[in-house]
Amino acid sequence: MSRKLISLLALALATLLNLTVATDETRKEKSSGQDVVEATVDLISNSKVFPQDYNFLYRLAFVETHFGLAKDTFRNSETKGIWSLREEDYNLTKADPLKEIHAHIIKHFKINWRNTTYRQLNTPIYSGLAARLFLQTVSEDIPQTKVSQSHYWHKYYTQKPNKTGAYFRQEMEILKEKTPSCEAKLDLTTVLEGSGSFSKDEFEKTKALIANWLEAFSNHTDFVRKAFITVSSSRSKTIFNLTSDLRENEMRDKILAVKSLHGGKSSEHEAIESAIDIFEAAPERSGVPRVLTLVMNGLSGGRLFNIRLAEEANMTPFIIAISNSTKNQLQISLRFQDQVYNFNSFDAVAEFLDPMREKVCKVPQDLRNETTEDTLGKNQKRYYRYEVPQDGLTVTLKTTEGGTNGYYSYSYESPSSAIHDGVLSTSTFIPYPHQYSEMPLSEMEMPHVKVYLSVKGTGSTNHYEIQSVPGYVSSFPVIGIVFILIAIVIAIMAGGIIAMIIVMRRRAGEGEREMLIQKPAQVTRGG
Repeated sequence: MSRKLISLLALALATLLNLTVATDETRKEKSSGQDVVEATVDLISNSKVFPQDYNFLYRLAFVETHFGLAKDTFRNSETKGIWSLREEDYNLTKADPLKEIHAHIIKHFKINWRNTTYRQLNTPIYSGLAARLFLQTVSEDIPQTKVSQSHYWHKYYTQKPNKTGAYFRQEMEILKEKTPSCEAKLDLTTVLEGSGSFSKDEFEKTKALIANWLEAFSNHTDFVRKAFITVSSSRSKTIFNLTSDLRENEMRDKILAVKSLHGGKSSEHEAIESAIDIFEAAPERSGVPRVLTLVMNGLSGGRLFNIRLAEEANMTPFIIAISNSTKNQLQISLRFQDQVYNFNSFDAVAEFLDPMREKVCKVPQDLRNETTEDTLGKNQKRYYRYEVPQDGLTVTLKTTEGGTNGYYSYSYESPSSAIHDGVLSTSTFIPYPHQYSEMPLSEMEMPHVKVYLSVKGTGSTNHYEIQSVPGYVSSFPVIGIVFILIAIVIAIMAGGIIAMIIVMRRRAGEGEREMLIQKPAQVTRGG
């Protein structure tokens, strides 16, 4: 047997052994849990069908049913689902004023909402969409702070007897305790744009917010490198760059000591170009994501930032606009609607730093074939992204302390137990997606495919190594693969022989029965 043939057979075997049915718990009836809720909220948010909800949909799922884990979530007499929406409120979600949103739901979720039934709210994605649609019927916009959201929840949403806004706030404290701390590896550059357009009081509050934002991330440069610059229409100024060795308190002092730059808002490219300069000046860390946080005093004048510059520089942008700008200005300015936050108060910004940090932590590291080591706490996660070559990819995950579990997905950027295309083991072969590999395309025409991975720590301290190799790499020797293939062929042949014997015996038995039936009939005719 030639080595090439063995390789082809090995690849076929690897694909067979790693064949996994794609999992999507968001479309499974009575599915529940934090992973399911996070995935459902992600899908709804990433669809950009609805405006920014400031984490309210996620918080609702916890307050109403503890992510569907409350014992009365799926009662036989009522089918309210994880978001516990009343039937009369569900009926409002089919109203004609929402028909434009219905059209977007068909496009993004392949669900004809007008044809849904209340019972389908037992399924997470239906329950989440129903809740979000109902909130669109409320005349008051979703508030931005927890206190305001608690009053909003009590006034418009909940049916819990004797539960006031105080209950909502208490539940938020419980949720905060249950949420694992978020750590990440990244290069983080924060740009304060248009500092001259803030009032003196606003400018001091904005600097304090930026200091708190940067302190929310590890100050260990092996994990997070931080930079801060200010930009106005006249010039930009670097306060500290990514290679600075400042301690946390020194960074805060430098931020708070910044003077407002003369001039108004910067040109549409200057803020992003200044960030690009900061990233390019620092030694590159392979695979570590570049995250830009742009803080501004609104988007007056309808200016549009050319986000393509950020994309071409491989940056992931997060925008904080502190103003009373209209939502439409912010939504038009960036394609990343779920990464654009328009706050109407400094208190709202301060409160939202933790949820925003969790989003930043989900930005994946772009890895190639190098070995990467990392350590996670209990329930902490790390996210990765690989390009899948046409002959597939073998990923090895070696846990040297504690425990880990992991998932991969071709489409969902935060794979979990709720949504994934496969589970990571010690050695996992990830094939090139069959919908492309079966197309009659030349090698040059084959699309570039990304796969997203997540690794979660299950012990108190979890250390692991992760590495990828193009193609299929077996942990078995070649002769072992040959024996496995031979065993499979023998098993198939044996199964075929056994099946033939069974069929022959059945036919023989049927023939004997026919003879027994015919003999008495002959005797009767003879008499």
